[in-house]
Amino acid sequence: MPSQPANARSALTSGAVKPWHVVFLFFVAWSVAIVGSFKTTQNIGATFRPQIRDLVLSGIFSAIILAFTIIVPEFRRTLKGLFIKPVPKPSAIDLGFAFALMLAWGYGLYRVLVCFPILAAHPAAFRALRFTELLPALEIKYLAALLGAVIVAPIAEELVFRGYLLNLWIARRGVWFAVIASSVVFGAFHLEIAVFAAPLGIIFALVYLRYQSLWPGIFIHAAYNLLAFPWLLGGLFYVKPRQSIGELSSWIPEFVIATLFIPLFLLFWRRFKPAPA
Repeated sequence: MPSQPANARSALTSGAVKPWHVVFLFFVAWSVAIVGSFKTTQNIGATFRPQIRDLVLSGIFSAIILAFTIIVPEFRRTLKGLFIKPVPKPSAIDLGFAFALMLAWGYGLYRVLVCFPILAAHPAAFRALRFTELLPALEIKYLAALLGAVIVAPIAEELVFRGYLLNLWIARRGVWFAVIASSVVFGAFHLEIAVFAAPLGIIFALVYLRYQSLWPGIFIHAAYNLLAFPWLLGGLFYVKPRQSIGELSSWIPEFVIATLFIPLFLLFWRRFKPAPA
């Protein structure tokens, strides 16, 4: 007899909705969010405009996705099977390894393999890669953007990419195609930092597959977005002297963190490797 989660998700996988419908919805929401984020952030100072624009974009996108979830019957009926109590019960150690792996990638290996070589060869890409020399004063408008990034965005993104796309592709093409394809689309959503975001999508997908619930992924997604806020952990890595950005001495913390990636990946894989079909 099918499990409760499988029964609840059958409204999605056996209905008229196909993966390309979700991808099309993603691009429509993404396009509207791009325009809206540029319009609403045009009066913010140029130094920190890209970071705030990303947060606003994510908030607008998420609001559109949540609206479509209410409107489309297959989406609405699937919610019960996606937001269930995780089984097995998540352990702090397992989620800690997943979160630590995300940090080792985002603040270590990604910066060593991607950001450092680009900036060493082309220092003019300093701002395009989201680096800054100084942080502006913390204001209320930034806190509003933070709420969107920590509360609204993780729910909407996990719902679309893991809840909808991952499950639709699993039903049609198998687990590994679904994990890779949904993560590639997740990366594309993040525009010029797609190379950074796609591996995180794989981590979120494997966490979802282990617990058959969106809640654990939402939790670590929200925690990562919170720490990435420029006045928290993110500021320690995004604030660098521009004149020495291409020098190895400016990237020592990133190289140290990068060394943790492989052992953390092995520990994560041991716990989250999908069971054979």
